[in-house]
Amino acid sequence: MEFTIWQHYDHEKVQLIGVNVGESDLIARSFVRNFGLTFPVLLDRNLTVQSLYKLNSSTPFPIDCIIDQNGIVRYLHSEYEPQLMLSLINQLIGIDEGSEGRDTTATDKPVNSFTLRVYPTPTNSNINVELRYSGPADNPQSQKSVISIYNIIGQQIYTDHFAPFFSNGMTKLSVDLSDFPSGVYIIRVESVGRIALRKFTVLK
Repeated sequence: MEFTIWQHYDHEKVQLIGVNVGESDLIARSFVRNFGLTFPVLLDRNLTVQSLYKLNSSTPFPIDCIIDQNGIVRYLHSEYEPQLMLSLINQLIGIDEGSEGRDTTATDKPVNSFTLRVYPTPTNSNINVELRYSGPADNPQSQKSVISIYNIIGQQIYTDHFAPFFSNGMTKLSVDLSDFPSGVYIIRVESVGRIALRKFTVLK
C-alpha cells in the first residue's frame, strides 16, 4: 500500500493509516522499518479500533479496510486486492476511471507499473515469484534488487539479491521453502526503485 495508495493519491483526499493490534511497540516499529513504510502506523493497545469497526481478530492476515468520508466502512477484506481497492477509492473521491485510476492532481510523475505475484499459496515446498515492470527504459538491471521474507510479526527470516532481467517486462524467481514451518509469511521485493509486498501461506 505504500506505493499503490499512500504515494499514489493526494493526502488531502486520501489518508492511509496502519493500525497495529496485539503486538508490542518494538515489533510494530521493526515491522515499519523492515517494510519501508512512511505512512502513519498507530498502536491499538486497547483494541478500540478493532471493536469500533468489528474487525475479525481470528484471521492471521492483516485486514484492509476502506472508510468513506462519512465514517462508513465500504471495504473489509483480509486478502490484498489492489485493483478493487483503487477502483473504490477512485469512486469515493470522484476520479474518472478513464484516467487509469490516477489522481492527476496529486503529482506530475509518470505512472510506472510494478506488480508482484507469488504462487502457489498455500505451498509446502517452493514459492514462485513473478515480477512485472513497465517503466522508463533506463537500464532496470542496474537497480538494487532484493527479495526478503518475513514472518507475520515482521521478523526477517530470508533475504537474497537477484539480477532483475526483465524479459518482455517480466522476471521470475523461485524460493525454496522446504525448511519453513507452517505459517503465514510476507514476501517483500525491492527493485527498480520500487517495493512490492505479498502474503503467502506454508502448510506442511
